Amino acid sequence: MVLTEPPPTFSLHETSLGQVTWPVSPAYNNLVFYDPGKGTETIETIIPDLGERWEWSADGKALTFFLRKGVKWHDGTPFTSLDVKYTFDVVREAPDIPSKLRANPRQLWYENVSSIETPNSDTVVFRLKRPESALLALLASGFSVVYPAHVQPVDRLRTQIMGTGPFRFKEYSPGEMLTYERNRDYFKPGLPYLDGMRYTVIRDRTARIAALRTGRVKLSPIVDIPKSIADDIRKNAPHLKVSERVVLSANILLLNHKKPPFNNPKIREAVNLALDRSAHVTAAREGAAGVGTTMLPGGFWALPEAEMRKLPGYSGDMESRRAQAKKLIAEAGDPAGLKLEMPTRSLAVFVESATFVIDQLKRVGIDATMKQMETGPWVALQERRDYTIIDTRMGIAVDDPSPIYAEFYTCRAPRNYTGYCNPDVEAMMNEQAVTTDPLKRRALVWEIDKRLVTEVARPILSWNIDYMVWWPEVRGYVQHQSLTTTGRHETLWLAK
Repeated sequence: MVLTEPPPTFSLHETSLGQVTWPVSPAYNNLVFYDPGKGTETIETIIPDLGERWEWSADGKALTFFLRKGVKWHDGTPFTSLDVKYTFDVVREAPDIPSKLRANPRQLWYENVSSIETPNSDTVVFRLKRPESALLALLASGFSVVYPAHVQPVDRLRTQIMGTGPFRFKEYSPGEMLTYERNRDYFKPGLPYLDGMRYTVIRDRTARIAALRTGRVKLSPIVDIPKSIADDIRKNAPHLKVSERVVLSANILLLNHKKPPFNNPKIREAVNLALDRSAHVTAAREGAAGVGTTMLPGGFWALPEAEMRKLPGYSGDMESRRAQAKKLIAEAGDPAGLKLEMPTRSLAVFVESATFVIDQLKRVGIDATMKQMETGPWVALQERRDYTIIDTRMGIAVDDPSPIYAEFYTCRAPRNYTGYCNPDVEAMMNEQAVTTDPLKRRALVWEIDKRLVTEVARPILSWNIDYMVWWPEVRGYVQHQSLTTTGRHETLWLAK
């Protein structure tokens, strides 16, 4: 395996980076998980993991899991219901938790959980304030792993890997290599198939592709293969396997609503109008993307294209939109234009998108300069809201409106790095969460979508098509819609 960068932390509950889930997931398990052989994350593809079975109460306000027996942590400590309670009490920040997460991007996922009960060592009950069908989907996310209650405080898991998963931590050379060995006490009979795995850090894309072509690396990393390289491999290295799919990852702009000039709604609107989204697909993503709004294009919740094409930033010709953008900038009191610094992550896919955005802004009189940064400081900049404009990606764990709103768009959302806040829109978000009729719920989601676009909550540039490449002897790999559920590799094997 290969990594584009070393993981800045091992703590899955404190991050939203696929750069962490990809190498750390092999050590952990969830209560439930998305079937690794299916490739899509839906209610229908959820399968048992540490939870052997589950049942809902008649009123939909209690979800009970009956846990597998005989499961052990990698240090030999027995797994019990107390581990589950500890994990999700920490994530939801229950009043009596013994330690807190330094960063907690998914606290609001579990805001509807009123309590977690452990009637015995093999049973755990999630009590809800109101019915919430999305809870099972949240628990199946690659970020919803179960932590060991006996490893405290929780910050120890930033530098220590201790799970129940198919692979045990063996060795880590910081910045260079992470090695696992097979968990011979794994609770799933016959799994994993591999004796171990090694993740090697290769920062340069050209060197990574060369390692893949020569067989030094057997499987490409996530979010790294552009369309041009995938096409070249298909043509000139046809013995290699190549797959592609639309993934839960959007290219976005973050505009800080709390700092000049984007505390002025006219400037935010001008930027939204200035972005040629179709050109972003062709120029920055080589055609390997699609235009969409806040929900995954082509998915059940996606706004119909006819409705999308009526929205600002999606309608009209670019010449007219750029003229309107210049007019808005002048009305905001800065007809001479603006000078901005745009931090971006120092990986090729991010630099390519930022380069495109800078060109788009220049055409309406906004002079932006790129600043490439390492991942850790770049993420911290967003968390502190210590920026003006950032080109980035929005990775989504589950294609469901409730967790997306809770993570990115509500006033208290942990990854609402722009400071967008509209109580009226948030009331609509709360309403859709308790609407049980899927068509009525979707109608509400579409109205919310229109408001988020019109109010420039966070402009969506495009939704990504990602590529994976692997050698034919690698068997059992299936590319997933979500980047967070693809890294456990317990069903991966090598043919001789």
